[in-house]
Amino acid sequence: VTALRDYLACPYRFYLKYIEELEPFTEGPAELDAMSFGNLAHEVLAEFGREQDLSASTQSRAIEAFLHDRLDRTVERHYGPKPPAAVRLQQEQLRHRLSVLAERQAERAAAGWRILPAAIEADAEKSWTIEGSPLTIRGRIDRIDVHPEHGCCILDYKTSDRGQTPEQTHHKGQGAQRQWTDLQLPLYRELARPILAANKLGGASVSLGYVRLPKKTADIGFRTAGWSTQDVDEAVDRAREVMTLIRRGVFWPPSEPVDFEDGLEGLCMDGCLDRQAVIDTRQRQHAPAGRKEAKR
Repeated sequence: VTALRDYLACPYRFYLKYIEELEPFTEGPAELDAMSFGNLAHEVLAEFGREQDLSASTQSRAIEAFLHDRLDRTVERHYGPKPPAAVRLQQEQLRHRLSVLAERQAERAAAGWRILPAAIEADAEKSWTIEGSPLTIRGRIDRIDVHPEHGCCILDYKTSDRGQTPEQTHHKGQGAQRQWTDLQLPLYRELARPILAANKLGGASVSLGYVRLPKKTADIGFRTAGWSTQDVDEAVDRAREVMTLIRRGVFWPPSEPVDFEDGLEGLCMDGCLDRQAVIDTRQRQHAPAGRKEAKR
């Protein structure tokens, strides 16, 4: 699912990562990178979701105690009884965020929401026929909550310090200039259909959102996207367009290097003064004959 976001950001970088399978070489860090920090939170919250009685509790202290205990166990399992100082600091940062989330979770349970046990860290996939051949999109759904009146809510855990909303991560621009920059949550609606059907929830209304654990305490908690069914359908159509381009092998030209930090900066000439001239030359060299004639 997240690979399509990378294509929307830059088709050439998508090619380098997913077709050529390039990745940067780095030595093991003394602290957790963003992915490791997020994985730590996911492990803890997955264990919480599987505790059916506790996940339905409205007692924030009990939830907090469980989350703290599982955090300590998970850190020790991965990093030993005496992890590096930086890891210990990050552990305490996550502990604080989990304490606040415990309060939000208790409030959500009191409002009637319950975690669907079958949908905790659930691997899901869906295949589309693109250019005459199947192309399969896979994803892992963190959690689905169910409410007797409000239907289902597909949720994704987000631990980024910025604490962006679903709208901020999935769109850029306003009005007629509004564009999809990520398709994760809309595609999760498609991937989740078999899970919902298997749990007799196929006819329920579906909303999409984040469980946010950012640095700012006030932003920790549940945030639902305000998209209509038409909005989500539009995103799925955009995903089909991207899959068609991938199937056709369209990975050029590169996008402008705005804020990429993926280890591919050298290959993509980020920061080079003649970068655009090189791209333009390459574009002319490989343009179809009809286009060359039209230019002349």
